[in-house]
Amino acid sequence: MALISTIRVRKFYIGSNEDEVVIVDVTDKSNPTFISSIQYSSTQYTHQGWLTEDHKYFLVGDELDEVENGINARTIILDFSDLDVPANHVEYISANPVIDHNGYVVGDLFYLAVYRGLRILDLENIDSKEVIEKYYFDTHIEHEAHSARKPPIIGFDDDHDNPRKGNEDLFNGA
Repeated sequence: MALISTIRVRKFYIGSNEDEVVIVDVTDKSNPTFISSIQYSSTQYTHQGWLTEDHKYFLVGDELDEVENGINARTIILDFSDLDVPANHVEYISANPVIDHNGYVVGDLFYLAVYRGLRILDLENIDSKEVIEKYYFDTHIEHEAHSARKPPIIGFDDDHDNPRKGNEDLFNGA
């Protein structure tokens, strides 16, 4: 006896729409169905987001909250385990005063492009709300105290015209 089953695959649109994140079922392209939306604290400009590989969490970047709210780079992590009722899970606040832009998940790492380089966050313990910066590539290092850095770094400063600084290249970790 053979068992024949039909698996219905649903397709979703997840929009980072300026002041909220929306979830829409677009399986039937001629009849999109609104599922839910979620906001988070201190919203300025909900710019971009990316799902973890298991689709349980959505990591959001608000491009203007650093400027308008005077905070360091912030990644808002939403729990999408129930798309009808998404929830705020945890926020990661960087130790550095940088503006986040676009982020992408590969495995347990979140690659976050910022206005001064790249931050790489470790998501291995995201379920327990533990997110840490594992590596970074900093393209503007003169405003940071190098000795205070805790995660490994990859960095460079391309200001070769300043004899006071010379050619300052940094590498540690990765």
